[in-house]
Amino acid sequence: MRKIKQVVYVDVLFCLNMIISFFLISAAKSLCSRRVRTWRVLLAAMLGGAYSLSVLLPEMPAALSIAAGCGFLLV
Repeated sequence: MRKIKQVVYVDVLFCLNMIISFFLISAAKSLCSRRVRTWRVLLAAMLGGAYSLSVLLPEMPAALSIAAGCGFLLV
């Protein structure tokens, strides 16, 4: 039986998640009728894209994983 190798492209993972984060944040902004500058939405989308790269990190203890998630929420 042949072993299948999985390849993850970091640039595609980051960009795709950044675009999805941008649209989700923009939709939330519209639903809440908030005026937010575009550069802040882009910055938040980039942080969302960066956080998606945590999938590639080695296994972390649960407490550290929760702390990292909360840290990204506070930024």
